[in-house]
Amino acid sequence: MKKVSVIFFLIVFTLNFVSCKETINSKNENYKNAFGYKQYVSDRGTGYKDYPYFNTETAGEENSKARKYFESNSRSNPAGFLYTDFEDGICINKYLGSLDFFAEENVINIPETIDGKPVVKLGSYIEKDEDSGFYDAFSPFGDVRNCTLNLPSGIKYIENASLWEFVGCIEDEDLKAKSPHIHKINVDDNNPYYSSKNGILLSKDCKTLLYDYNCCASGNEAYTVPDYVEVFAPMNGVSSDYEYITIPKNVKKIDTYIQDAGEEYNNNISVKGNKGTAAEKWAKNNNVPFVEMN
Repeated sequence: MKKVSVIFFLIVFTLNFVSCKETINSKNENYKNAFGYKQYVSDRGTGYKDYPYFNTETAGEENSKARKYFESNSRSNPAGFLYTDFEDGICINKYLGSLDFFAEENVINIPETIDGKPVVKLGSYIEKDEDSGFYDAFSPFGDVRNCTLNLPSGIKYIENASLWEFVGCIEDEDLKAKSPHIHKINVDDNNPYYSSKNGILLSKDCKTLLYDYNCCASGNEAYTVPDYVEVFAPMNGVSSDYEYITIPKNVKKIDTYIQDAGEEYNNNISVKGNKGTAAEKWAKNNNVPFVEMN
């Protein structure tokens, strides 16, 4: 009788475990069937380059589906983040906390998990322009100043719009207010996709520069790409307010832009580098002077 009871208990436990597991999996999978989720996620690989502006590069109907998914599924938590489900984790869409605008330094710690799922993406949020009727994507960290951003080990995707700043000749104060000023980014050492050095966001092997506030920091006369960088690809671009930018010859590829390059009112920047290198080609493509270094 005792043996039968044990067997019965094991059968019931197993059935309950399977049922529970199926319920959990079903619950976790529900969002993947939500209207617009496929368009929201996209299927073009990994990294910030693959998610430029909340899929706003997708035309018409597909764009509308992605936006509706965001509007229907975004929610907030007590830690102060607006977020959505993304693949098998969480996307941060907006920071809702309050920071001291005049503080010398503010710190935002992106959590490792939300709702028991890993935080895997820095995304953006959508807002409608009441004048034009169009929807635009904005950084989660708009109106953040003098900020250090600490990223957890699970961050895999960084949307272009999440760190992009409105600088240079932008005169729209509302747009400037929605622009982040993230001075430093620190990445958890266990993150397999990204690393950081002196507040600069880099690929894991430290060869690709992905974000450096100093690229477009106001008040500086010049910017020099670090000598360990081989691919210069800051998503926030380079400010044309600089007198010059120096690019060492070890930089083999440049995948970024000069803000407002070629504009008559804001074209005082020159590129310094070695002849025949990526620096010279980039200067030519951006229609700015190239100064050869010895």
